[in-house]
Amino acid sequence: MPAIEAAKLASVDLTTVAKVNESIDTSMTDTSQDAYIGTVITAVSDRITQYLGFHTLSASRTETYEGRRFERVVTLDGQPVTTFTSLKYHSESDFTGVLAEATTAYTVHKRSGWIRLDFAPIYKNNYFQVVYTSGLGATDTAVVSGYPEISLAATMQVKYFLQRRDSMGGNITTGAGSTSFETEYTLQKEVRMILDQYARR
Repeated sequence: MPAIEAAKLASVDLTTVAKVNESIDTSMTDTSQDAYIGTVITAVSDRITQYLGFHTLSASRTETYEGRRFERVVTLDGQPVTTFTSLKYHSESDFTGVLAEATTAYTVHKRSGWIRLDFAPIYKNNYFQVVYTSGLGATDTAVVSGYPEISLAATMQVKYFLQRRDSMGGNITTGAGSTSFETEYTLQKEVRMILDQYARR
């Protein structure tokens, strides 16, 4: 289950304005729409982050998770884990004065963002406080460099949004040289195929 504190997964821009402009027209020099494109990138990146099911913004986090009795796996809201600082275990969600568990008491699976406990939680109510750093990158350029496939998926989705921003509800646009859309705006199939390689299920 998600961290107690988290209302929404934190996202980072997954592509750049330059990448989107390049996908539209490699010879494009008009920058009048760059601010708008940046806004679309942020919105699309957030939607993709929620689809992936983990924080994409790289940041240090202190999160509290509620576990079940004898359950030995804690799934974090963030992945991949780049730095793991500590794990605390308690019968209540207040960790004041609680010492961190020894690093020999658990194993962190950094790529997938989960913890395997080497002990069985025995309390009726089990809480874990985790301090760690995770995410795909702190900036759009870091994501483009480190996760080019995810960045490409975001670029494709932004371009698709821009193409049909006047027909988001599925209205069909006709006329010479126009494109027809018969379904409501959603993540493209090709985009989902790329993201599904990384999405948490």
